[in-house]
Amino acid sequence: VTMDEGGILCSETKGETHYQEALPTRDEIDIVGAGDAVMANLVAALATSATSKEASQLANAAASAVIHKLGTTGTASVGEIEPLLFV
Repeated sequence: VTMDEGGILCSETKGETHYQEALPTRDEIDIVGAGDAVMANLVAALATSATSKEASQLANAAASAVIHKLGTTGTASVGEIEPLLFV
């Protein structure tokens, strides 16, 4: 479940849940495409056997990269996402 600036909440089939806090915003943002970036990165990570925690961390980093690109809808490169994984 995406919760805007509240982060992401994942629930696994075994009943475990994981909360991933959203990354802080910097300056002006444009949220268009953020949800698409979250879903694309979440699904890609889970398809490669990432844990829900790892997948939600990647998804949050992708969303953060996307919202800080004003006037560009839902795109973020690996180079833009990777540094945000360690914030």
